[in-house]
Amino acid sequence: MSKTASIFSIEHKADRTMQVTPISEMPAISATSLRATRANIWDLLLVKPSGELALLTHGLCELPVQLRYAQDQPQDKSRMDTDMDMSIVSEGHGQVTSVQTGQWGTTTLIHEDGWKSRVTFDIFPLDKLVREAFQLLALILPTEVTFNVHRLFLEKWSARTWSTAPDVEFECFSSSLLTVFGLQVEEAPLPSDPWLRLAGSISHQRFLEDPALRFLSAPPSLPPLRPISDAVPTPPHPMLAPLLYGMHTLAEHLRLLVPRQDDLLKFVSIVCRVAVTVRPEWADYWKRLVPTAMSDWPSSLTFSKS
Repeated sequence: MSKTASIFSIEHKADRTMQVTPISEMPAISATSLRATRANIWDLLLVKPSGELALLTHGLCELPVQLRYAQDQPQDKSRMDTDMDMSIVSEGHGQVTSVQTGQWGTTTLIHEDGWKSRVTFDIFPLDKLVREAFQLLALILPTEVTFNVHRLFLEKWSARTWSTAPDVEFECFSSSLLTVFGLQVEEAPLPSDPWLRLAGSISHQRFLEDPALRFLSAPPSLPPLRPISDAVPTPPHPMLAPLLYGMHTLAEHLRLLVPRQDDLLKFVSIVCRVAVTVRPEWADYWKRLVPTAMSDWPSSLTFSKS
């Protein structure tokens, strides 16, 4: 037994022949394809000679996987869920020695003592906007950049226990995207005083110059959130320009779809965050269409890291 997985590329040629090209070899004792991290693309689950598990996604990019028994039914040793880590928990049955052929996102693991555990890897986003955003990144960015965003997204979403509550997936995505591209902004703690919390509301900003309210007391205005500055200034990410163009195109598509207006309001905020670094006038464009996209008018002097 060679304990090696050989990866090949298969291409159907115009003359009805098939071309098989070797791509890579890596240590493995078993493997199966699964719908794991993306809804319409299969990943490859590998069992390494050490018993560790890994998913190959975005080509040959590797995601280490840890399995843990489901907390809701600890007495049922056949039910497991997934988390991303560097090792595998065998729970007394020894390391995993092989996997059976997967069915969609589910497969059966076989341990050293013959014990079988059924595991499901349905860890792809259900939020339509997040799926569209990842498809966009896959079209316009290099594989390693898209993978870094996706990996960080899965880590953040895993920390939120794979919640499908409204906006959770999009928050994980936007935070991951801004982190990879070095565009994080400061996080302002939410005041406990209701009067001070009113200062952060959209209504407060909207009625600042209303002459009918000029004689009324108002809470102090909150300063706009600032980018997190590096100790040593670094140039903008080289892929920011194509990223902005792709995100701008998706936002324009959403703008034409009445049922997707809520998605547009969320998405425009990160479009503007990218735009103020490379093309502030594009942020100005979206600020005029969606006034709540940014707290203040874009300024290249304020946001640019170049």
